[in-house]
Amino acid sequence: MNLYIIVEGVAEKKIFPSWIKILRPELKQVFTVSQVINNNYLLISGNGFPSYYDHIENAIDTINSTKKFNKLIISIDSEEQTKMEKYEEVSNFLLKNSCKSDIHIIVQHFCLETWLLGNRKAFNF
Repeated sequence: MNLYIIVEGVAEKKIFPSWIKILRPELKQVFTVSQVINNNYLLISGNGFPSYYDHIENAIDTINSTKKFNKLIISIDSEEQTKMEKYEEVSNFLLKNSCKSDIHIIVQHFCLETWLLGNRKAFNF
């Protein structure tokens, strides 16, 4: 199982490896597509809205051309939208971009940083 993960920004890129280590300890982080073999994940910051749409398109191109990834995971903030509105926005964008792997969309409502501010035990400032 190889995962291509696009996260909203810098905070998620710092936190996701710790979460993945707990949730899927068999997965090892790699930093380039050429390092992907088996049970790896590539974690990319989408640099926020609207930049993450460019990263999603690039990820789909990479997934389709290399056939190394089983799943594309997109983790984004809902911003000023409801969770469902943001999910539908991304889903509609994906309709224009055919991907050969499964896609899973995670909408963080509101944003991860807001959640962290309310959970100081989970994140040390």
